Amino acid sequence: DKTGTITQGCLHVQEVIPLESNGMESIDASMRRMLQASEDDNLTFQALRSHWGGLIPASEPVALRIPFSSARKWSAVAFSAHGTTLIGAPEFILKDRIAKPLADRIAGFADQGFRVILLAHSPAFPQDNALPLDINPQALILLNDQIREDFAGTAHYLAREGVQVKVISGDNPRTVAEVARRAGLAGAENWTDASLWLDDGELARAAKQFTVFGRVAPDQKRKLVLALKDAGHTVAMVGDGVNDVPALKVCDCAIAMAGGSDAAQKTSQLTLLGGNFSAIPQVILEGRRVINNIGRSASLFLVKTVFSFLLSLLTLMLPMSYPFRPIQMTLISSFTVGIPSFFLAMEPNRERVKGNFLTTVLQNALPGGLTNGLLILLLFILSGPMHLSHHERSTIAVAAAGVTGVLILAWTSRPLTLMRGALILAVAAGMLFAALFFSSFFFLVPLTGPLIWLTVALAALSPLLLWLMRRAVERVVETRQSRKGQSAPV
Repeated sequence: DKTGTITQGCLHVQEVIPLESNGMESIDASMRRMLQASEDDNLTFQALRSHWGGLIPASEPVALRIPFSSARKWSAVAFSAHGTTLIGAPEFILKDRIAKPLADRIAGFADQGFRVILLAHSPAFPQDNALPLDINPQALILLNDQIREDFAGTAHYLAREGVQVKVISGDNPRTVAEVARRAGLAGAENWTDASLWLDDGELARAAKQFTVFGRVAPDQKRKLVLALKDAGHTVAMVGDGVNDVPALKVCDCAIAMAGGSDAAQKTSQLTLLGGNFSAIPQVILEGRRVINNIGRSASLFLVKTVFSFLLSLLTLMLPMSYPFRPIQMTLISSFTVGIPSFFLAMEPNRERVKGNFLTTVLQNALPGGLTNGLLILLLFILSGPMHLSHHERSTIAVAAAGVTGVLILAWTSRPLTLMRGALILAVAAGMLFAALFFSSFFFLVPLTGPLIWLTVALAALSPLLLWLMRRAVERVVETRQSRKGQSAPV
């Protein structure tokens, strides 16, 4: 949303331009009556009251009030003795009765970035909340708002990260486009007037085609968000007003400004407490850190889950005993899952989040679990001919699973950094130290020459099996995605 997001949301009256034969005295009198009688308190009326604040006299008898609405875009007060005073968007008050010279003047002011408000009068009263007849324009009021200095840098950052920034507003599209251009938004000249859209089909096409949207009604904001989501985009919405709430409710990530309405803040998942748009990049980086690091930790934990599940199946289906004691699983999981997960979760991570979270986690976890399962199965097959005792088989299984766990940790930690490399070496050294110096505590026994070679062979086989399992899982995922793409409707 433009007001309060690109701009600071502090409007002030820049100039009052009398129209036709109206003088400033009659304009001031109309504004005094209107501001005293109106119950509107949006940003526009706050700016008007600030400008005419010292001129408000005692109230006069009011016959009817029509409050401002984002859909109507005008407000009116009918006075018993003075007819109806109207304030709002010129094209919505005068509609097709607007004279071309006046329309050109309004367009010129809008091209300079001003919010143009029309003050008009009618001797008639409104009927059924509709515009009265015989409306006479009295003055154009030019409102200005300061652009946030931090918007340009944030917009450029989002563009570099592949995020399309679109601006939607209820203001004149020319005004919105000029404000967006001055704020440094790329494609600001590509604007559209939402009041001219004929149907939802045209809205959906406009959502893909344009960057700046003006004269957007609250429900159109909601439909724009839905159209972008239907086009396959993940949509975040930044807004601060009540008229932004319908769109905030349906977007993927709703962000409110701290100085905005309570309704917008309560609807949003995230509120920028300082009202500072430049916080968005930091929010994105924090989100990436959390998602990527949780993904890494989840992959490590799921390896153990898959591995344990496969071993349980093997012990049920085959005449073999479970190869690990609980304390041995503690040794493996502590050094290959628990300790590294703790440090990885604290590490900054700026990588872009890609793909489906669960698919990515499973794609990283399944190869490790399958590799461990195959190694233990192979060990069980060889334990008969080699006459291995349960303690010897258990010791070799711990060594094989430990090597696989370190390899999985190295793969999950890509791209390797100095900290991650040090963590992997520390984990491997710690596991080796615990196995050598606390062997009796973990029920590990010394191995003879042939058994040492068997352990080395299984450890050497581990990276090959891990690579094969990873390729197999990737092939399954690619096949599934290609079938899904072929079955998708065109």
